[in-house]
Amino acid sequence: MLNTEDNRAHYLFPEQNSGQELYISHPESKTTSRNLVFRKRFLVNQGESLIPISIAEVAYFFANDRWTYLVTNQNKQFLVDFKLKDLEEIVPPNMFFRINRSYLVNCDAIICLKPYMKSQLLVRLKPQGEEKVVVSRKKSPILRRWLNS
Repeated sequence: MLNTEDNRAHYLFPEQNSGQELYISHPESKTTSRNLVFRKRFLVNQGESLIPISIAEVAYFFANDRWTYLVTNQNKQFLVDFKLKDLEEIVPPNMFFRINRSYLVNCDAIICLKPYMKSQLLVRLKPQGEEKVVVSRKKSPILRRWLNS
C-alpha cells in the first residue's frame, strides 16, 4: 500500500505481518508519533530464480543511467526496480545514507573518508565500485555527524 501522508511516499506492507517489516521512527518525519515501515529484504532476479537479499547484506545501491543496482557485501550486483529516491524512503535511515545523486550507502560499507577538493569527501567503499564516490561539500558535515552518531 502506498501512503502519501505529508507529501512523502512511504511503502507500507500491512498485509504481511510475518516479520518482513521493520518499524523505526523516521528522524525527518514531521510527526514524531508516526512509525514508518522499512524493508528488511529485497527479492531480486538471478537468472530464472528470485532470491531474497537481506537488508544487512546490502552494501549500497547505485544508479547508472536509468537503472538502479543493489550491491551486496560479497560484491554481487542485482538490478532493482526502484529509483534511489524511492529506496531512501523504504530502507532504514539509521543504516543507509544518500551520499550523492548516484549512491545510497550502508554505513557498514564505508571503509574510510578522505578529504577531496573544496571540502568534499572521497568515500572508500567495501566492496569498491568502479568509479570514485564523492560527497559534496554541503553533505560532508551531515555524513560525518551521521557516521558519528
